[in-house]
Amino acid sequence: MPPHHVISSLAAMLAAPATPVLSANRVRAARPALWSDLPSVAVGMSLSDAGTVAPSRFQREGDQIVHHVGRFAAQAGTNGWSADLRSLDLTPLPVKHKPPANLGDVDISVTNVTGTPKTYQLVATPATADEYRFDFVRARVVFGAPQESGDTFEIAHWTLSWREPMRWERLQGALLLELWSVSATEAAGLAERLQDRLSESALPRAYGFLKLAPQRVESAESLQHTSGVGGPFSVWRQRLEYAFAHEFTGGGEAADGAAIHRIAVTIDDATPDSLTIGH
Repeated sequence: MPPHHVISSLAAMLAAPATPVLSANRVRAARPALWSDLPSVAVGMSLSDAGTVAPSRFQREGDQIVHHVGRFAAQAGTNGWSADLRSLDLTPLPVKHKPPANLGDVDISVTNVTGTPKTYQLVATPATADEYRFDFVRARVVFGAPQESGDTFEIAHWTLSWREPMRWERLQGALLLELWSVSATEAAGLAERLQDRLSESALPRAYGFLKLAPQRVESAESLQHTSGVGGPFSVWRQRLEYAFAHEFTGGGEAADGAAIHRIAVTIDDATPDSLTIGH
């Protein structure tokens, strides 16, 4: 997990309604460059050694049910069509039933879009060319009579968009917070509001923080700050340090979804035996 996820989660938590500590754009991994940037919180981080951080772990599958609309030209014995043009094997697979929330949709629809579009009827026992049944096990559309070669069909069905697994990833260590403000009064108020927010029982967990424990609090100090962007300006700064552990849900990226044709398996390093699944 990149550390910037921790910083963005912290910024969102401090900006959470109904009593935001600061707006999210005032919490970032940068010290103020101009007087107009105040008040703000500059975030640094010290991470624990890799050996003490929990590795990524499986959370759930990331696959998603999607509605696919494809066009199929009738050609005997090719592209999924049977030699007699009475059936068509659908792609992509697998074929799924429609999600329960999609009340107005159907599992599959077939339309002949050659010339004037004509919607075919789904029936238990098709008897004519414009009637069909659907074999879910074989993902096959079976028509009541052969179709005309060269006709084009638009077929909509539900399938899976193959995704990488969703994973929990964790970082832990210390958050190094610098509170920047224009006066001692504002610095004290900001520090109190921030500490109260980080000590809440339920809110940090909602933003992925498993642990937020104060480790060090320095006294506020007045200083002249020069950023290199503009001239020096007077500020108040206070440094806080919190031990943290943060979990983030990662993964779920689209996979190519290609069929697996061959898997080479080696039993172990001690034996030369191996086997192949597929070809």
